[in-house]
Amino acid sequence: MDSWRYNLPNAITISRIALILFFSTIAFSAIDPILKAGIFGLAAILDLIDGPIARLLSAESKLGAMFDLLADKSISIVSCMYLAVCGYALLPLSLIVFRELLMLGMRTLQSEKHTQVLSTSKI
Repeated sequence: MDSWRYNLPNAITISRIALILFFSTIAFSAIDPILKAGIFGLAAILDLIDGPIARLLSAESKLGAMFDLLADKSISIVSCMYLAVCGYALLPLSLIVFRELLMLGMRTLQSEKHTQVLSTSKI
């Protein structure tokens, strides 16, 4: 059956969310920074491939777009919180987190008015 075609991009995005959750649990532990960077890097690579795979397989969906949005915002916020706690430029990082939350709110309002979830570049 063709259900794998629709599930593959969502499975990639959900695995990215799981990696972000794992990263957030180990970010403030004494685990090797190289391992932390590797987990973050793997999540970033998965972010690069989930969308193109969905388009290649003609498997784009609203659910997939919302999961992707959740994963994007989560990784941005968690990484900014990690950098802020480590003492790296609290004000710029706070502004980035504020922007992410603002964009999320705007997307939510936009999705209630329209059937299509807009990308950040179109808002």
